[in-house]
Amino acid sequence: ASALVLSNNITIPLSKLVKYSESLARGNLKTRFDLDRTDEVGVLAQKLGTMADKLETNLNELKKLDKLKDDFLSTTTHELKTPLVPIKSQAQMLLAGDYGKLNQEQKVAVEMIHRNEESLDVLTSEVLDISKMKSNKFLLKVGVVDLKILLSDVVSDMTSYAKEHGVSLALDLQTELTPIKADDLRIRQVLSNLLGNAIKFTPRNGKVRVKVSQNKTEVTVQVVDSGIGINPKNINKLFTPFFQIDSRLARKYRGTGLGLAISKGIIVAHGGKIWANSSGLHHGSVFGFSLPNEYKNT
Repeated sequence: ASALVLSNNITIPLSKLVKYSESLARGNLKTRFDLDRTDEVGVLAQKLGTMADKLETNLNELKKLDKLKDDFLSTTTHELKTPLVPIKSQAQMLLAGDYGKLNQEQKVAVEMIHRNEESLDVLTSEVLDISKMKSNKFLLKVGVVDLKILLSDVVSDMTSYAKEHGVSLALDLQTELTPIKADDLRIRQVLSNLLGNAIKFTPRNGKVRVKVSQNKTEVTVQVVDSGIGINPKNINKLFTPFFQIDSRLARKYRGTGLGLAISKGIIVAHGGKIWANSSGLHHGSVFGFSLPNEYKNT
């Protein structure tokens, strides 16, 4: 009889409280557990409910602040892009000699302006992409994509960049490719990001290879490099916005830390997958993504 009383009055309520706390821990903050008793168990239930109320209020405030931050970032970036257009056009006209011939010092100065304008344009475009992805306003323009042309074009475009770094770049098509449905420009953006990173982090005389295969359901693209490699513990963080593996590397290899996050957003929006592998530092890396042959809106 005593065991039954103990079970009904303490063990069962405590078991329910444990389940309630586990539910709160999973983020179910709207769940409430009302226990009509005034002893320690009842007080504990009341305290958990009060804590859940405060957590829900704080979470809502954080969401509002996060939205304000995203809106501010998006608006500011739009405003920054506006003056970049005339800066770029005027710099190009100066370099073309439309305002008269430049001496060597003037040419070097204008080339610096043009180069930095292009860097700022890339940065603002990347920040806009991230903002759109976070606010679910990122849209794809899906059409029929000839993979062979897309891959050949991007590799060709990146060849001069690879030569500047003393890196060999090659495309390895392992099978005949059939067209897929995707956003051509965005997939080019992903491949350019992956190739740019591979070339940047590969020492001189290194190699970067693009390997492609396709089956009945999907196409897989892998960028394989003989570069500096990645510590396995950092692999899962690579696709996080603004993530830099090492501050020393960040200073040596300049970048925004947005390219991989944007690439992930683009691939996921297509219903595909993106990943990275490395055996460790100084053992090279493999960055790959797969896309369904038929577009799948996620």
